[in-house]
Amino acid sequence: MRTPARGRCLCVVAMFLLVSLSPIVAAEVSVTLSSDSSSKEASPGSPAEYTITVRNTGDEEMTVSLATSQEPGGCQGYSSTIEQVTGTIPPNQNEQVTLTVNVTEDSSDQTAEDCETTVTATASPAEPGTPGAPAQGDVSVTTTLGEGSGNAAQGVELSTSQDEKHYNGDDEEVEWEIVVKNTGQTQETISIEMDDSSSCRSDLEVSVDPAQVTVNSDDEETVTVTVQVPDGEQTEADEHCFITRATVTAPAPPPGTDPAQDNLSVWLNIPELHECEATVSPTSMTIAPGASQSGNFMITNEGNSDWPVSFGKLGAKANWVTPEVSQRNLPYDDGNGQAAISFDVTPDDSIPAGETVTIQIQAKDGNSPRCEATLSITVGQSYGVGAQLKTNYLNNVEPGTADSTELTIANQGNGGDTFAVAHSPVPSGWSVSMSSTSVPLDGKHADQDDRQESISVEVFVPIDALADDAVTIT
Repeated sequence: MRTPARGRCLCVVAMFLLVSLSPIVAAEVSVTLSSDSSSKEASPGSPAEYTITVRNTGDEEMTVSLATSQEPGGCQGYSSTIEQVTGTIPPNQNEQVTLTVNVTEDSSDQTAEDCETTVTATASPAEPGTPGAPAQGDVSVTTTLGEGSGNAAQGVELSTSQDEKHYNGDDEEVEWEIVVKNTGQTQETISIEMDDSSSCRSDLEVSVDPAQVTVNSDDEETVTVTVQVPDGEQTEADEHCFITRATVTAPAPPPGTDPAQDNLSVWLNIPELHECEATVSPTSMTIAPGASQSGNFMITNEGNSDWPVSFGKLGAKANWVTPEVSQRNLPYDDGNGQAAISFDVTPDDSIPAGETVTIQIQAKDGNSPRCEATLSITVGQSYGVGAQLKTNYLNNVEPGTADSTELTIANQGNGGDTFAVAHSPVPSGWSVSMSSTSVPLDGKHADQDDRQESISVEVFVPIDALADDAVTIT
């Protein structure tokens, strides 16, 4: 009876041993960092702010500690701070904090051109006593020294909603609303002026109003920058650039520092205008068909830039005109630019003599006519005649009798003409008589009955002519 009892007791002990030897799984903690930007600008009084996203990529709720470090020896004049995550971050969730990088020095020989800042996160399980080593993640950003200058106590920042505008061709003024923000720690008096540089300039007149504002800390005022465009769309085409410069004039900067300052560039893009006026010399020509005469096409630039002008021609007889070149550059030359293209005119006799046609000589921008001048061409007369016999042979003419045929005369010139009709000499006793020896005809463009006529030609054979006599008469 005791033996079975001991067996049950040993079995229970074995089960407890199995439970105590089962492995314990440690919690997995993992963290990643990312930034809204890999680089930003900062200047004294205008720090760079990055949004850092802290994400729990593990399977346990975690707490995070954040720290910053900067590139050793390469961040002179920069400092950084990072917000901390409050509370815990569940798995697959994230929190966002702000990294602020300040420029604390303003002397160009002291402040580095840029600074690399690294944010490091150390994550631990949120449940106290949970096994597992802390996890780490990091992200680095590069802050570049901006155009502004000044000190940490003062700051000014300029901005606008649209830094580039395209001229519409109508307004005499173009305006920008510039926001002036006090990014310093106290109320500031800020002077605003217009400036230029070798890479940002314009000949157009520009002004700013008001030229001075007083702004409380973290407040802003709006000033208006106005550019005068008195010549409208005739203003020289260019990307005109203007610099607005804001300087904190009061209170005085801390000893050993410069006044806080910021610059903002705006651009006025005046598009190219391709317009012109044209004249042709001479304005009229009288030319015989097949002959040539030269002319000159003068183009004056009424636009606002250089542009390539193409030679064009329009009219029923435009093919009579041949330009010296098909294209030439039309210079702007401050609104006084000109170009000339010579051409030849060679008419044919496809219209009646004395008739005048007009051809439009055009200056084109690509395929679009921009200006034109009218050339009048009066065509001279061409000359030509055709003659044809109804039959070229008069056969078996009895001696002492006559036979006849018809000669049709056609005017092949383009104008009216009178044609004399004659024949070559004939042998003694032979004679030729014609119904008319002078035939007036209209030009070849007239109706057929007016441009051609038939006359009778009669040949008399003498009584003593031999049977085999043959005479050729022209």
